Amino acid sequence: METVSPDWFIWRALVGIIVGYGLRVFEHTVWGWMQEDPPSTFGFAVMIVPPTLVVGTTLGYVSVILLATVTKNGAALSFLAYLLSAFWAFLALDVRSLLRRH
Repeated sequence: METVSPDWFIWRALVGIIVGYGLRVFEHTVWGWMQEDPPSTFGFAVMIVPPTLVVGTTLGYVSVILLATVTKNGAALSFLAYLLSAFWAFLALDVRSLLRRH
């Protein structure tokens, strides 16, 4: 548990968040190509920055801490920090809409 400190996590999370954010913007761009009147990609990209940062960092850190109790391998924890931050950053809008509905 000593290895999963905020200082250790933040740089890995930023890389993961950038990847998840990029994938979400790419998904929106591809979706926009299929529409007759495509929405603004730039507006969408700016709109999702705050939820992506907050959700990706918070839920990524909580997930890594929970998985740190299961595995003690430093390489696996490092990989999970990147992966889970990207995963939660990509799903940030879905998490936000789920919380707003209920």
